[in-house]
Amino acid sequence: MPGPTSPGMFVMRSITLSCFLFLLACGAAGDPLVQSTAAAAGWLRTQTAPDAGTLHAAAEAAALLHDQPLLEWVQQQRGAFANDAWIALLDRQTAAVQPATARQGHAKLHRYLLASLAPPDDPIAAAVLREFLGLELHGYMLTHQLYALRWARERGAKDAVSTERVQQLVQRMRAAFDALPVFSDLYAEQANLLLAFGERLPKSSIERLTQAQHSDGSFRDETSWNLVFDGEAVASVSNPVHTTAQALLALARWKCGESQR
Repeated sequence: MPGPTSPGMFVMRSITLSCFLFLLACGAAGDPLVQSTAAAAGWLRTQTAPDAGTLHAAAEAAALLHDQPLLEWVQQQRGAFANDAWIALLDRQTAAVQPATARQGHAKLHRYLLASLAPPDDPIAAAVLREFLGLELHGYMLTHQLYALRWARERGAKDAVSTERVQQLVQRMRAAFDALPVFSDLYAEQANLLLAFGERLPKSSIERLTQAQHSDGSFRDETSWNLVFDGEAVASVSNPVHTTAQALLALARWKCGESQR
């Protein structure tokens, strides 16, 4: 029998390690979640002109999944926002320029969201964000409240509202999410945000995501609706690039938290 440090034992250990790595790689390749995230990321990299929120979600997913090609795609696309207020969402060293007044309708929503991208010690932005987070909203407007809270946290800002208020918003979203009957763009957004705020989702929720994926890797919700805020309704249709990025980030969050369940 070869000794513990003999060449024969070294070869045996090398073969054992190689077999282990091979089996590990094969297991990952056959994992439906790995396949789903890879397909979604691959489809995203073929797309152009995404919005800033989509790029932000894709960047987060790339970081969680250690997906360098997807991160490179994000870097290539972000150049389109060089002179846009939303570059602040993609570059934490850049502060968003705040509109001077809180106008009505969606312009007011725009001001609320940009307040989350202000310097973390800006008292005026904190007051604007506090006002926004205090509103009783639903659907996409509720998701935007929690997006704004996360974006402000990313910049190191203290929460503009109490811990109790944050939990109220998260639990309201959880109740709405559990009541959604089928996959939709809103479902992908809410799954992503609930996981981001530490909610535990059942495996069936993630399976609903993967089952909605198209054969090309994309996620699509082609329904239309009116996006209403402050009395102003704007007709909207989901963009599959946005929906795919949100679904990918939700899957990435779930995948990275699997070992903790």
